[in-house]
Amino acid sequence: DFSAINLEHLLDPNGDKAVSHREFAKFLPQFHIKVPPWQAAALYETMANMVDQDPINLDNTILCLALVSQDPPKAADDPCADVAEAIGQKILAGSGTTLANIFRSWDQDKSGFLSLAELNSGLQTLSLSHSFSDAEVSACMTKIDSLGKEDQRISIFEFIRALAPRHVTLELQRSMIREVLKRVWVCRPTLLSALGAKDPEATNKVDWDAFHDCVREVNDAIHDMGLPVLTPTQIQVVCEIAAAGREDVKYNEFVHGLHVEDTWSSGGAPVTGPMSLAGSSCSAWLVKLAGFLPC
Repeated sequence: DFSAINLEHLLDPNGDKAVSHREFAKFLPQFHIKVPPWQAAALYETMANMVDQDPINLDNTILCLALVSQDPPKAADDPCADVAEAIGQKILAGSGTTLANIFRSWDQDKSGFLSLAELNSGLQTLSLSHSFSDAEVSACMTKIDSLGKEDQRISIFEFIRALAPRHVTLELQRSMIREVLKRVWVCRPTLLSALGAKDPEATNKVDWDAFHDCVREVNDAIHDMGLPVLTPTQIQVVCEIAAAGREDVKYNEFVHGLHVEDTWSSGGAPVTGPMSLAGSSCSAWLVKLAGFLPC
């Protein structure tokens, strides 16, 4: 649980509303993330490419960190997600500003958090009653508080995670996890064989849980090849990318749509080069960020 004020001071100590490479590298050890400078640089460059900024402005840095450091939930398990995303889209369409800036404007006591009363007051300014019931807005408030530490106050990360468009989260996480997708691509025969067993009628469709089981079989093959295995978080992200917000996975579309650059040698060992190093660092960062960054 971390105040937006403290977070912004650590990311942007000179107050220029931009986060430089050096400021970003100095920020990470504040959360016990100790890595070589080149790894921090690789993550920063990936984020900069995603938002097309260098240096990255403060609000986009907060957006990227909030979204890439969360475990993507299954859409089917979260009935409030559509309401929260629709509210976020209404905020962005009506204000012409960022979610981080909206958070600041709703933080009336300047504590760096939103109380549930401040959140409710802010939502009321959007005239949501025409689109959403009181129960839906209340459920959205509960969801926002649940995306971190449930303590009746909302951090800026919780706020952004709940309201940001889902496609932005998926695109950011896809970029961060490209090296993981390369490992899945290398083992695609194993994946397709496992999927065929789950789909004996060849419908090209399996449910999310079945696809998850198949990716775990791929992980066994990755281990047998002597490559770094996927972590539980990485497996979940792969499944979420494949499902694209649906309850089932059209697996041929996923496999054929990977379009990853094969940087593996014929013997199965990764080819050391700028692409593979950058991808490896970014996929590792996805896990490190999820474990250490503030809620």
